[in-house]
Amino acid sequence: MRPLRSILALLSLPAAVALAQQSGAADYALGGSSVMWAPGPASLFLNPAELARLRQSDFGFNAGKFTKLSSFSSSVFLPSAGTFGGGVSLSDSSSQYSVGYALPIGRFHSLGLGLTGFRKTEESIGFSFGTSFHFPDDVENSGIHFGGSIIGLSENTSSSFFSINLGVAYWAVKEEIRVQAAYQHTAVKNYALVGAEAVVLPWISVQLGTRSFKEISGGFSFRFNYGSVDIAAGKPGMVLSVRAALSSPASEVRNNYIELGQEAADGERFTEALGYYRKAVDYDPHSAQATAAADTLETALRVQTDTVLTRAAALMAKKDFVEATKAYSRILRMDPDNEIARENLNSVQPTMRSYIDQLIVSGDSLRDRKELDQARRSYEQAQELDPENDSLSARIASLQTIAREGVRSLLSRAKNQLDRNQLDDAQRNYERVLASEPRNSQARQGLESIKAKRKDLEIERGKGLFALENYMEALTVFLDVLKQDERHREARSYVDRTRQILQPMVENYFRSGLQHYTRENYKAALEEWDKGLLISPDHQGTLEYKKRAEEKLKALERLK
Repeated sequence: MRPLRSILALLSLPAAVALAQQSGAADYALGGSSVMWAPGPASLFLNPAELARLRQSDFGFNAGKFTKLSSFSSSVFLPSAGTFGGGVSLSDSSSQYSVGYALPIGRFHSLGLGLTGFRKTEESIGFSFGTSFHFPDDVENSGIHFGGSIIGLSENTSSSFFSINLGVAYWAVKEEIRVQAAYQHTAVKNYALVGAEAVVLPWISVQLGTRSFKEISGGFSFRFNYGSVDIAAGKPGMVLSVRAALSSPASEVRNNYIELGQEAADGERFTEALGYYRKAVDYDPHSAQATAAADTLETALRVQTDTVLTRAAALMAKKDFVEATKAYSRILRMDPDNEIARENLNSVQPTMRSYIDQLIVSGDSLRDRKELDQARRSYEQAQELDPENDSLSARIASLQTIAREGVRSLLSRAKNQLDRNQLDDAQRNYERVLASEPRNSQARQGLESIKAKRKDLEIERGKGLFALENYMEALTVFLDVLKQDERHREARSYVDRTRQILQPMVENYFRSGLQHYTRENYKAALEEWDKGLLISPDHQGTLEYKKRAEEKLKALERLK
């Protein structure tokens, strides 16, 4: 019996080392102590419960001495279901084919099951069980981790593949330094496993570990968005592990769901938003943003639905079925499963159906009378209450066609009126076109043509008055033209000629205004001086006395 135990003891060390190599270079560097912290698909070989830590689909392989494949494994994450894993472990004398499943328990704990088929060994099938508990602080890499597993349980109680593992880890500095220790029991020997990991940079960490304080190992891990590379070395040799994501990183999926949740919440689709936030938590249980948003939204949904339900009931009591329908529809947009809102909405539907029909009939009548804006309002009110009614969309579209035809008709009529110098009528029609189509270039050009024609007509009227020697009225006309277009050369020329002719009248208007001023008839004085200033705007005497008269009038107004 003693020789057999000695042989098993000799074999047990390579088997224990092989287990560490199966579970990856990081675990190997940590002395095989990662039963409570093994975030990779190779955790299938050490603690299947740790698969739950993976919230994305991954593939990885481990190679002893860099060139000899030790194992490869893969995981698939299904939200709300858990993480499934599968892998193969290879050695010179045997092979293992393993599958596993981890079920999340709450947000931070998990249970795992595994099944292994052996080849070239005494045992044929082995079972694995695992648990993982995390009591975090406020971030993922914090607090305490506990883990335990039974690996390779089979009919062969002395199997070298069988082990019991128990361990605990503690983040001495959250997100930066973790220390861990584990106990491993095999068929012939027990091990005390100790390790520590320090995150040097966000993408690199260093590990150090020992097995029963007899072997020391260490390594480096390089982590990227879509995978990682781990390198470890110890007395038995070196191990390389490579892991690659087969799906989008969990952090990206989480952020996408948070954005969708925010968009749905902004649109008051609260139940839909809650679903997105909960999916974000599925992909990242430690997401404070998603968790807080979901909690806040649950409270907001209750408060909002209760408030709007109360308002809708009051509207129903007042027979205001239109606003009550809008309120119930708003609740169903926030919470499609709200039975109270759905039942009340169904009860008011016959009344609303009649009201919607009335709006459609009214809109049709207004459309026939070409009162398109009022018709549109009636159709849009009906559409707001019955968004599924395709006929309303068609009716609103028909208004656009009628409006375009109306615009063409108005433009044609305005053009004819413009050609006949019916400027007021033409202007009204062009302005009606712009009320319907503010950027209509033909209408804008038409109004510019009307403005130019009016100036031409005013110039002709002024020239006629000038020819009749009605200079003062002619001057007023020419000055009005210059107010509209100060660069109008002909109007400017006639203003200068007319002022020259009227220049002798300036002193007459000034003296006439003084007479009224001395009689304290300030308004009459101002009228005379305004005439003089039309002829000579810079006449100093007139300007001075006009200012005095205006001040006198203001003083009299204050005395009233």
